[in-house]
Amino acid sequence: MAFSVKVESSASVAGKTLSLVVAYAGVGDKISVVEGAAGPTVTLDAGADGALEGLATCSKYIACLTGDETLKAQLVGTTPADEAMIHEWLARACLDYSGPAVDTSRSLESLNAHLATRSFVATHGAVSLADIVLYASTHASLAALPADTKTELIHLIRWCDHVGAVVQQNGKRVFG
Repeated sequence: MAFSVKVESSASVAGKTLSLVVAYAGVGDKISVVEGAAGPTVTLDAGADGALEGLATCSKYIACLTGDETLKAQLVGTTPADEAMIHEWLARACLDYSGPAVDTSRSLESLNAHLATRSFVATHGAVSLADIVLYASTHASLAALPADTKTELIHLIRWCDHVGAVVQQNGKRVFG
């Protein structure tokens, strides 16, 4: 049975994010991203599982649809600590790093500091769902920064380049 997740626009951050998650998890045969949501709310009708709302919740549900248990563990975590950190960073991506009221400069500086000693935001071994959603949430703000500001955010730029290369679709970066 195929499900669909509704977004306001496939070109929106939510639309691109969910398309990345679907492609990376390899579940395009199980779920599609469609336009038609009323406003910025993301909705997913999961059949008997019920209706889901929100970018983080829908992303996690989609990631869990993969039949590849290794990939599923990478995306959503293998230990309670990994699962908690992924959940925390999914929430931060949606609350602290997206939307018009976000203090972009402060948020990006904080993320840069967090990445100073790590390769991924929530786990240590590989790109997780938190990395994908946070990448999508921060990419436009990061791309819009002047070059001199980007040089001050070296850890964030490194992380963004790495995650962007890993999650590209059909050999193309979704966010440029």
